[in-house]
Amino acid sequence: MTRTNEFYRQRPVVTGSGGAMGAAIAIELATGGATVVVIDRLAERTSAAVDAVRGAGGVAIGVTASVTRTEGADFIMSEAFDRLGGVDILVNNVGGSKGRMENPIWEMSEDEWDSTIAVNLRGTYLCPHLALPGMIGCRAGKIINIVSVSWSGRPFNAAYAASKAAVVSFTSSVAASVGRYNINVNAVAPGMTWTGG
Repeated sequence: MTRTNEFYRQRPVVTGSGGAMGAAIAIELATGGATVVVIDRLAERTSAAVDAVRGAGGVAIGVTASVTRTEGADFIMSEAFDRLGGVDILVNNVGGSKGRMENPIWEMSEDEWDSTIAVNLRGTYLCPHLALPGMIGCRAGKIINIVSVSWSGRPFNAAYAASKAAVVSFTSSVAASVGRYNINVNAVAPGMTWTGG
């Protein structure tokens, strides 16, 4: 199918592209005509995402960095601006939880709590923090935050639920702040998704 929508000809960055969901998003954008910046914190997963996009007939730029670290987010945005000239679309797909899936709060370690909050909340903050000044200057842009139906309070994983609820609130606040600049900020909340693992 040939896509002509202008959405597919913009400059997208997709975090967490090394996972199945992020790779699928990157492939959809790339096969529509975009050159996509794909990101993972592990080099082998970044390479696999680039190969998946190219295998589908698209064009991808791979960046290996952690979005939970300031220097990682800086590197991602620098690469996007240096190689594409800017960022029109930012998909904050990276996320997850540390520890087992059923992890009641009375058994959850502080490290599991802190790591889950960092990847889901800090990881969602840093890239928009750096991308928005350019979007505001252009008076255009799109930010899509991938959350989860768990944001409403999934049992036995309070850290994941709390962090995803925070991303929903973050999304609403940022959307209200930048709508005047013609920037759309939305959240997508998938349910349980098969990722091939």
